Amino acid sequence: MQFHSIPATATQDPCTTYRDISEPHRSVAFIPEGTDRLICDRALIPAWYRFSNGDMPTSCVPSYHCGTNAPIWYDGSLPTAADGIVNGKACINFGQATSAAAYGGTSCCHHSLPIQVKNCGGFNVYHLTRTPACFMAYCAGNQHVCPIGQTNIGANRCTDLYPKMVNFPTLGQPYIDQNNHVQFPCHILYPKGEPDVGFDVTWTADGQTIVDPNTNAPVVTKLTGDNRDALLDGIHMEGHMGKTLKCNVTSYHLSTPGIKSDSLSSNGFWAGIRASSNAIIADEKGTEQEVTLESTVPIPCNDPHKQACDVQVEMMSSKDPFDVSTSSCTYPLRYDNASHTYKATIKVTATRDFVKDGDQIHELAFRPLLTWTNPMFNGYNINPIQVTSKDRPHALCSASGDPHFRQIDRRGRMDVYEVGDFVMYKSSTRPFEIHIRTWSCGKFHPCICAITARENNDVVSIDMCEKRKNQIAAPDVKVLSNGPLHSMTIDRDKSGKNFFLNFASGARLSVGAHVAKVNHGRELDGHMSVSLQAPTDDMEKSEGLCGTFDGVDANDLQGGDNHVYDTHHIGDFAHSWLLKPGTSMFDSLPLFNARYERPEVFCKCDHSRADCTKAKGNNPSKQNCNGKCTTVNVQGGTHPRDLDYPFETPVKRNFNSVHIPRRRSFPTPSGITQTMATTACTNAIHSASLYTRCQSVLPSEISQHYIDACVEDMMFADGDEFNIAHMTSFDVECQDAVLRNVSNYSVGPNRERIPPTDVTIHMCPNQCSRRGTCHEGLCACQAGYTGVDCSVPVGVAPVVSHFRGDGVCSIRDRACRKVQVIAQHLMDVPELKCRYQAAEVHNGGLHPYGSVIVTPAKFISFLEVECSLPQNGVSTKDSIADAFIVSVTTDGKAYSAPQPFVVYDGACQVCDVNGNCTMKGNSCLIENECKAAGEQNSDHTAYCSPSTDPHSWTSDATLTEINHYTASRSGCQCGFDKTRFDCACCRNEGCQCGDARPNLCTNCENIDFCATYPDIIE
Repeated sequence: MQFHSIPATATQDPCTTYRDISEPHRSVAFIPEGTDRLICDRALIPAWYRFSNGDMPTSCVPSYHCGTNAPIWYDGSLPTAADGIVNGKACINFGQATSAAAYGGTSCCHHSLPIQVKNCGGFNVYHLTRTPACFMAYCAGNQHVCPIGQTNIGANRCTDLYPKMVNFPTLGQPYIDQNNHVQFPCHILYPKGEPDVGFDVTWTADGQTIVDPNTNAPVVTKLTGDNRDALLDGIHMEGHMGKTLKCNVTSYHLSTPGIKSDSLSSNGFWAGIRASSNAIIADEKGTEQEVTLESTVPIPCNDPHKQACDVQVEMMSSKDPFDVSTSSCTYPLRYDNASHTYKATIKVTATRDFVKDGDQIHELAFRPLLTWTNPMFNGYNINPIQVTSKDRPHALCSASGDPHFRQIDRRGRMDVYEVGDFVMYKSSTRPFEIHIRTWSCGKFHPCICAITARENNDVVSIDMCEKRKNQIAAPDVKVLSNGPLHSMTIDRDKSGKNFFLNFASGARLSVGAHVAKVNHGRELDGHMSVSLQAPTDDMEKSEGLCGTFDGVDANDLQGGDNHVYDTHHIGDFAHSWLLKPGTSMFDSLPLFNARYERPEVFCKCDHSRADCTKAKGNNPSKQNCNGKCTTVNVQGGTHPRDLDYPFETPVKRNFNSVHIPRRRSFPTPSGITQTMATTACTNAIHSASLYTRCQSVLPSEISQHYIDACVEDMMFADGDEFNIAHMTSFDVECQDAVLRNVSNYSVGPNRERIPPTDVTIHMCPNQCSRRGTCHEGLCACQAGYTGVDCSVPVGVAPVVSHFRGDGVCSIRDRACRKVQVIAQHLMDVPELKCRYQAAEVHNGGLHPYGSVIVTPAKFISFLEVECSLPQNGVSTKDSIADAFIVSVTTDGKAYSAPQPFVVYDGACQVCDVNGNCTMKGNSCLIENECKAAGEQNSDHTAYCSPSTDPHSWTSDATLTEINHYTASRSGCQCGFDKTRFDCACCRNEGCQCGDARPNLCTNCENIDFCATYPDIIE
C-alpha cells in the first residue's frame, strides 16, 4: 500500500489535503490466493484518503475479495460536488456463513463503520477509520489486476516477478542428527526441476528474528537448485526456548536476485518444556495431583537406551512454600519409551497445615535451567504452574478422667463406663486407627491405661496397664510392628509425663500419663488422658468413639453396628465399639502391606533451600511439647535380647471379671459435697494455664464440660486426683483453637509461620502440678518442691517400686548390661545418676564387694530411668550367677534404697532376686558352666547326662562311633520317612539310626543298637 500526502492549505479542504492510497489489489475483481499477504486496515490512521485506482463500490462485495478476508463497501450512493461532505456507512462483509444477527447487521453488512465522503469534481475522497480487526480492508476500483507476485508492465499479460509459492512452508518435528545436534527442519513445497529459483530461509521465535550470536546477523539458509529443506541447529535456540518457532521463506529468481517475494511463514512449533496443566486445584481433603512436564524438543544423548541423559528441572516456590508440597524439588526429564518424549511427573499435595487460612493461590515456579550438555536450555524459564489449595478443617477428639470424651462434632459429653479394648478412632479409607484399653481405677469407674496407634505399617503402644500387685506401672513405649518407623515419630516433654505421636499424615496423638492414689492411698494406679488431632483426609471417613468427622453433630453417636444411638443410650453406643478379646492391636497386628514400606516424600521448595520429609502434614503443634521436645528412640522388629530389655509376660486381663460398682452420690466417704466439688473443679479449670488466653476463644460450654467431668471424677475418686488431667485437656483444646487461626502467627525469615509462644514454647508441663506458677515456659515452684513441673519434693530420694523383669536377668535372653528402674520422684536433670556395687551370689544370698560406682542415668519417664552396668561374671564365664546392688538419685545426695539385680545363666538354673538359684531339669552344671543334656565336652569323649550325674561329664564307649559316622545332626532326608529332611547326615559309609535316634549315624551293622545310644548334640 502506498500513501501520498498532499500539503494542507489554510482552509484544510479534504480535496487538497487528502492522503493517497495506491493499492491496485483493493480492486473488487481481485481474489487473493492462499499464500498471498492479505490487506488489513487495522493500522490505518484516521484521515481523508483518495484511492488512486477508483472509488469504493456501492453494492455488496463478496468475502475474500479486494485482497482481504472481509471486504468493506460503501452503503449508499456517492455524493455530487454540490453535496459537500456527506456522512455515510461503510459495511463489512464477514461472509455468507456468518450470522448477521450475531453482529446486529444484515446478510452483507454484518458490521459497519462511520465514513465521510466528498466529491471533489473529478474524484472522491473518503474519511476512513481503522478497522476493528484483521483481515478487513476498504475496497476501491473494479479493474482486473495481476495476481500478487506478477506484473503486466511492458506486456499484455501478467508475468512472474519471482517464483510463486502457492503453499506455506512446513516446520517439522525436531530431531537429533548423527552429530548429536538437535535440528529443526523446514520444508518448502515447491516443484523441483526449475534451475532459476532460489529461496532464503530465516527463523523467528515469537516473531523475533533469530540471529547468529557471533555476527549478530540473522541466521539465513540459502537454497538453490532442487534443495527444498533448511535446518536450524539447536545451538541457535539458546535464549529462545519457551517460544513459538517459525521458518520464513522468500523466493526469487537467481537471474534477478534483487526482486523477492513477500516472506511466507510456516506453521508454528512451540519449543520448550510444557506442563500438562497450567492450573490445578489441590484439596487438603483430596488426593495428590499430578502434573507432567514434557519437553517438545528431544534431548541429545550418547546413551543408546536414552536413560542416562536428562535435563534437570529444579523447582522453587514463589509464594508460601509451606501450603503445598511436591514429590521432589528436582526433576530429571527422561526419555519415555511409550510416548518417545522426554518427561517428568510432579506430584502436588496440599499440605495438611491444621490452620484455618482459607483457599490460597500459589505459583509453583522453576529455576532457570543450567545445563552444559544441552546449551539451548540454558537460562530457560519454564512457565509457572498455578496451584489453588483448598482449605479444610481438621478434627479434635479428647478423653480425660475415667474417661470423659469430647467428640469431634458433638457438643455433649460421652462417657465410657466399661472395661476392655475400644476403637477410639479409625479412618475408613486409609490405614490409621487408635485403640484404647480401659481398666478399673481402684474399685470404681474405668480409666484409659493404654493406647495403640497405627498409621500404615507402623504400630506403637504406650501401656500403663501392666501393673502387678504392690508395683507402679510406668508408661511403657513400644514399637509393636516390625522394622523401623516410617510413618510416625515419638516425642516426650521434659517432665516425662506427656508423650506425643506425630504421624506423617499430620495427625497427632497426645498422651498424658498420670498416677492416682487408690484404695485409700495404699496403691498407685496409672491412667491416661488422650487428645487426637486428625487431618482433613478423614473428613466424612472416620468412625469410633470420637464420632464421625463431618461437621454434623447428630451422627456422632453412630455405633460400630452402624446404628445411630440417642443420648439416652450412650452406654450402648460405647459398647458397640468394644472389640472382641484378642482382636485389638494390643493382641494382634494388622496385616503387613509392602506398599507402605516406601513412604511418599513431600518437599517444600523455597528460593534457597529444599525441605523434604515423609510427612504430608505440617501440624504446628508438632514442635511443641509444653516447651522443647525430646525424641523417644524406640525400635521395632528387634528382639528384646538386642535391645537388652526384659521381656515381661503381659498381664492377662479377664475383662468379664471386672465389676463396676453402682454410681456413688455426694457426699463422698471423706465428706466432699457436690458444692465443694463444683467449687474445686471450677477453680481448677479457671486456673488452667491457658484459661485466660481462651476465655474469649472457646465457648463457655467447653470449660463447663471439663468442670462437669471433674466433678464426677471427684465423686468417684473421693479426691482431686483427676483435676490436673482435666486442666491439661482444657489447655490442649485451647491450644488447638488458637493455632487454627492463621492471624495468630507471625512470619519468619523464610516465610514460615511461627506459632504464638503463649500456647507453645511458653507453656508449662502439667499445670506446674498446682505447686507453682508458670512464666514463659518455666515453673516457679513453691517452697518444698522442685522439678520442671514442681512434682518432686525437695530432698526426697527416689522411691523404687521394682526393676523391670523383677530384678533378674538370664544372659540366654539378653546381655544384662542395662537395668530399668521403676521409681517415684524422678526428674530429667544432670544430677540424675545410678549407683551400683558388684555382689557375689553364693549359698543362696548376695554378698557385695568392691567399689561403689556412680554413672549417669538415662531418663525414660517420670517413673522410669535406665542404668548401664559393666560386664558381669556370667558373660565372661567366671560364674554362673552374678549380681549388682543398684540405687538412683536425682540430686547426687539422696539415693533410693538399694535393690539387687541378679544375672544368671538360664540354661541350667533359675534364680530369684535374692540370689536363690535352683537347677533346671534336663541340664548339667559342670565345671561351673551350664550344659544342655547331650552336650559333649571339648574332646568329644563325654557328654552331659542329667540322669546319670548333672555335675560331671558322663563317658560312653559309643561316642567315638557316633562322632565317626555322623557328619551333622540334621539336614538330610530321613530313611524312615522320605518326606522329612531333618535327620542326620552320615559320613564314612555310616547309616542313619532311624526313628529311634534320627539325629545320629552309626556303623551300618549296629543299627539295631541305636535305641541304647545316648541322645547326643554337638
